Amino acid sequence: MLTKIRQILAPPIFKDPEKNHRANFLNTILLTFIAANCVMAIPIFFTTNPIPGLLTDGIAISLWMTFRYILKRGHIQLASNLTVGGAWVLQTSLLFLLDGLHRPIFAIYFLIIIITIVLRGRNAGYILTGITTIVVIAVHIAYVQELLPPPIIPTSLLSGLIQNIAFMFTIAAAMALAMRNLNEAIKQSYQSEQAQQEAIQNLQEMQATLQQRVIERTETLQQQASQIQAAAEVGQAAATIRDIEILLPQVTRLISERFDFYHIGIFMLDENNEYAVLKAANSEGGKQMLERGHRLKVGEVGIVGYVTSQQKARIALDVGEDATFFDNPYLPETRSEMALPLIAGGRLLGALDVQSKREAAFSNEDITVLQVLADQVAIAIENARLFAERQEALESAQRAFGELSQEAWSELLRDQSDLGFLSTFTQNVQPAEGEWTPGMVEAAKLGKITKITPQAIAIPIILRGQTLGVVRLVKSEDAAPWNEDEIELMDTLIDQLEVALESARLFRETQQRAKRERLVSDITTKIRSTTDPEQMLKTAVEELKQALNTAQAHFVIPQAEGETND
Repeated sequence: MLTKIRQILAPPIFKDPEKNHRANFLNTILLTFIAANCVMAIPIFFTTNPIPGLLTDGIAISLWMTFRYILKRGHIQLASNLTVGGAWVLQTSLLFLLDGLHRPIFAIYFLIIIITIVLRGRNAGYILTGITTIVVIAVHIAYVQELLPPPIIPTSLLSGLIQNIAFMFTIAAAMALAMRNLNEAIKQSYQSEQAQQEAIQNLQEMQATLQQRVIERTETLQQQASQIQAAAEVGQAAATIRDIEILLPQVTRLISERFDFYHIGIFMLDENNEYAVLKAANSEGGKQMLERGHRLKVGEVGIVGYVTSQQKARIALDVGEDATFFDNPYLPETRSEMALPLIAGGRLLGALDVQSKREAAFSNEDITVLQVLADQVAIAIENARLFAERQEALESAQRAFGELSQEAWSELLRDQSDLGFLSTFTQNVQPAEGEWTPGMVEAAKLGKITKITPQAIAIPIILRGQTLGVVRLVKSEDAAPWNEDEIELMDTLIDQLEVALESARLFRETQQRAKRERLVSDITTKIRSTTDPEQMLKTAVEELKQALNTAQAHFVIPQAEGETND
């Protein structure tokens, strides 16, 4: 039961400590007002006319309880404003309805001003003090001029004493709460100041430590930034090269120049993924190794063999003292070595071998940067390989198509060996007659434009390396000779003619193929229109004769050995 009462009387709890102080103070003030009004109701009850006083006291208690309900709902700002405003309006109303400034209730103004300062701040207290002063002066003038109504609540000596005691205790409670809040605020401020000083001291120590770390980290980042920039430059240069025979030596040279490593080697796996074969190197020793076909067994020999087996980077800080790696007579100055896998599209292509004359030249951070470079190199190698394959496939397709095109044109020209046309100023286009002129023969033989005379040129029609014909262009005798611009224009037009002729030939072949397929489909449909084998044969013979435009079509089923016509 006591726990339930404590929960009812307890103020709401907020995460903000300042709000908790204000809520606690306002809750206590409202409970004090409710208690004071309940106490003041006792003497009013024994007066000659208690109804107005009890009604006024009940209205006040209802207001305080309503404001406290709003506070319990968490609306501390609204509850504070309503409490201050309600108390002041109620106090001012009683001032006019009672004996003016002669009642002890006048002292409640001081309590309201204190509550306003605590809840709403100093400026709000000043404003309320000014308004209250104006009201007090107005009440005093009304009292002097006898304008105030008679008191609605008569006062006896006993009730006045009880009211004075209640007002005194109310003001004392409010002052005590205000002082307690002030002490808590001062204590909290002191604790915050101490915590702030400790935090400042800790921050100063952290700042000194961080400054040292920043200096060290800045140096590391500058080195890494330089390496990343160099890696980007190498990757960008590698991405522009499509020939793998040029790409690999160029990559080794660029990495050596940008990173100041004395030896860079690129190993590629063989077809069986059994050996890592050196394909490019920048150092003199590396070039000698290239000449003798240097290769390493995957998973067995050296740091490159390990990387191509495990597909992860590895560092050897002093290769000469590491028993798992070989002592290379071609690279005797090596003191540090790093190998990184070249992986593109999830497929291992080989390894990038980096060697330095300095001891402990590589760190784990270098692996991250150089692995990015290795990935770019792997992508460039894969792109070059795919480009070479596609180029080869394209060239094969072009050769095959060119051979088919040449064969088709040869067949067409054999069937129409006299194909040619002539157009002059006086005659429209008509079939050409006679042999080719010597200039035309020469142009066809040389495969280039030939000047027959200043006013006459011959331009060969060449398609996929095959000369199809010659165009002879002749100006009138009084016209200016052919100049370079005119010849270039005519050559461009002939190029377009060549494309158009090839398109026309392809279109003609397509039509012929479609005609054949349609004919086969029609004959097949007619043959399948019956289920009688003899009728099928008759239909086939008849349709083939008509389709091929032959005089006779003969179909015979040979008899098996030992059979006779009988």
